Amino acid sequence: MVGAVLGIAAHYGDQKLFDRIHKDAKASEDRQQRGRLLGALGAFTDAKLVAQAMAISITDEFELREALALLQGGFSDRHTREQAHDFIVKNFDVISAKLPEPFRQYMAFSFVPLCDDTRKAEFEKFYKGKLDKVDGGPKAVAQALEAMSLCAAAKKAQTPGVIAFLKRQ
Repeated sequence: MVGAVLGIAAHYGDQKLFDRIHKDAKASEDRQQRGRLLGALGAFTDAKLVAQAMAISITDEFELREALALLQGGFSDRHTREQAHDFIVKNFDVISAKLPEPFRQYMAFSFVPLCDDTRKAEFEKFYKGKLDKVDGGPKAVAQALEAMSLCAAAKKAQTPGVIAFLKRQ
């Protein structure tokens, strides 16, 4: 329950709360507690705080595998998804170098939450170029492109029904 409460508080939180959670995460020696706190840092939705959380992820404050919520959090809100993806693209090499080799291929999935099939060629060009030599990279890029296409198709198919439902409310 602690993780859920922290996440809700962070979702509506401000700089003061962000700083407090960050301080507590750095001070925590308990891995589970630190994980909850880092998850909360990734749950902020203010664009400025999302940028701060993502920037922390590529410092040496926390091991990246432990701090992935800081990178992934920006993708959970539709208003910060593009910002989060831009951060990944800009810092791709730094992030990739911090990940153990077997995890690098999964960076291909970072564009999937954008759910934008019209940008397929852009994503394919960038990620293939970055992941061609990573073990499992080409397959991960293909799977991510398919996942994004499925997301875009589902969005296209479901949007009219959702709009019609909301108009009746």
